[in-house]
Amino acid sequence: MDVLSELPLPDVAKEWEETRWDRFATDDEQQLLRGDILTHTDIHHNNVLVSPVRMWVVDWEWPTRGSEAITPSALAVQLVAAGHSPAGAEGWLASGRVWKRCGREALNAFARANARMNRRFAGLRPDEQWLEAMAVAAESWSEHLERR
Repeated sequence: MDVLSELPLPDVAKEWEETRWDRFATDDEQQLLRGDILTHTDIHHNNVLVSPVRMWVVDWEWPTRGSEAITPSALAVQLVAAGHSPAGAEGWLASGRVWKRCGREALNAFARANARMNRRFAGLRPDEQWLEAMAVAAESWSEHLERR
């Protein structure tokens, strides 16, 4: 996450402000999701390739500019969905530089908006178990952050 958060924003993404959570966020939360960090909002096990010497983050179909809280929080939800506790996910992320730079308000704002978005998508397609699992993981992550 540190290396990813410190990559320079490519020219192609400079005008692509992150807005996909706007309809699930309050006006105040929307402002906390703005920023100038390259975001990869589709971090999951198929988009991170690991070898003994190197790691690649792939599937950059929608690179955007946003808060540095977005990518690590999106990863945290994936970790929770994979069976980690929210505290365990935070413990892993907290060792990184990017986590220390993320403001608590921005982390909470993203977590709340992301939980709302995932719950909405799960409600639209109730037969898709993976959507329900993501909604539960996002809600668990959000609740964990709110308690800290």
